[in-house]
Amino acid sequence: MKSTLPVLAAVATTALTSTYAQATIVFQDTFDNDGLAVNAGIGGGMGSRGATKSWGDNGNLNFNNGGNSHYQSRAVGYTLNSWQSDGGFIVDVTYNWSGSVGLANLMAFGLVSDETDFSTYGNTAVNASATGFNPFGFNEPAAASLVYSIGVNLNTQQGVNTGLNFVNSDGTTPSVAQALDSTTNFPKNGSDVDVSFSVLADGLGGANWSYSINGSQEATGNIAVFDFSKNYQFAAYGQDNEAARSISSVTVTAVPEPSATALLGLGGLALIMRRRK
Repeated sequence: MKSTLPVLAAVATTALTSTYAQATIVFQDTFDNDGLAVNAGIGGGMGSRGATKSWGDNGNLNFNNGGNSHYQSRAVGYTLNSWQSDGGFIVDVTYNWSGSVGLANLMAFGLVSDETDFSTYGNTAVNASATGFNPFGFNEPAAASLVYSIGVNLNTQQGVNTGLNFVNSDGTTPSVAQALDSTTNFPKNGSDVDVSFSVLADGLGGANWSYSINGSQEATGNIAVFDFSKNYQFAAYGQDNEAARSISSVTVTAVPEPSATALLGLGGLALIMRRRK
């Protein structure tokens, strides 16, 4: 038994290392001022939907915040392609936020199921021009477009939790936002900030999640049920004009489904060995 566990630990480590070594970048853009729909990197370009505001490529993925500051002044930028991965995803974003931060002033980004039709996203019977509610936590009663998403909110507003949020929607009932963690650590001082989050299959029908700010881990946890069979696209959300916001780079990495050995880890392997013994 004493000699078996180190060998099993080595097997688990090797399996995990092999899994991440086989990870594939499915989207990467550094926004070269060549148009939002053009991407010299990986995974195709992006589109934008908004009424008085929009996302554009001016050398960064830039939230064009001109015009009035009404809370309906918002926009969603989204990749034109989507991707599926049984093992999960890692999302790396570098953002810059400069200026005052008011109640209706938001910026968010993450992964959204491509079941969401961004060409009509946010249209409601109440206000057909309300283009694009926040897909990462806005629990708007009038919103007709439901989403399935996981993403980061950089500021708190009605129905939005700062930090990592999971929105579980079955397509028939109102979206329910689950705050995975809340933090006020996102800098908004005009400096570049690196944010990374992962959502990885746990082998039990759910997902292990983690996120960090500037290389410092904020929190980790588990979502009991997460649908990795869906296709996901990257999206960024902006609202109001009280601050300058932009994203200088985005990388979305698809992680292959790890083996059962790698998912269990050393603790699970020890349990198996005790049962076999």
